[in-house]
Amino acid sequence: MKNIDLRFYNFMKTLLLITLFPLIVCSQSPNKKVVNVLGKQFILKYDNGKFQGLTTSSNDTIIKREDYFEQVKLIDFNKDGYKDLRIEYISNTAGDGCLYLFDKNRKTFRLLKNEDYPNSEFLKGKYFYSYHRSGCADLNWVSDLFKIVNFSAVKLASISGNGCGDKFDGIFIYQFHGETKILKRKFPISKINSYKNYKWGFIKSYWKENYSKFIN
Repeated sequence: MKNIDLRFYNFMKTLLLITLFPLIVCSQSPNKKVVNVLGKQFILKYDNGKFQGLTTSSNDTIIKREDYFEQVKLIDFNKDGYKDLRIEYISNTAGDGCLYLFDKNRKTFRLLKNEDYPNSEFLKGKYFYSYHRSGCADLNWVSDLFKIVNFSAVKLASISGNGCGDKFDGIFIYQFHGETKILKRKFPISKINSYKNYKWGFIKSYWKENYSKFIN
């Protein structure tokens, strides 16, 4: 008798799943994605794969549609345990876009102000570093060290690499105090050749070992 009851239970469970599955699938569509954070629903909207904005479940606009929006990525940028939104722009510049951080106190996404740091990476705590091309087929480049305070990015230092084969070649380390820029150190551009990942290996290693020297 128990075997019959178990078979009947499994049959009814399977039937229920078959009945409900289409409803679960239909609750999502190619033009939207529902994200739940701290019990609050947010809706990412799309049109032919392009990001079209963000609203709450009650249709309050958080991020309005812009013609230059391309894609959006859900990432934990500042490693606080909450997903953030990285919006990529239609651009010829790699990494061009903006960042919305999740504010756990307000339970919403907030634009990171003064953010002009493409291809940024988390370093430690509130500190990050970026990378962008600066001409000469990417032989000239810049990496900025910055911190995030009250949803605003503050530049602390930068590495400027010039490798175009002229008198300006070298790696220059600058510290920033507001608008004031101070040259702190200089290396030959050939220094990057001793790192496994070339300039990216140098950048990562330098900031990891030296970022604390530039904390204001």
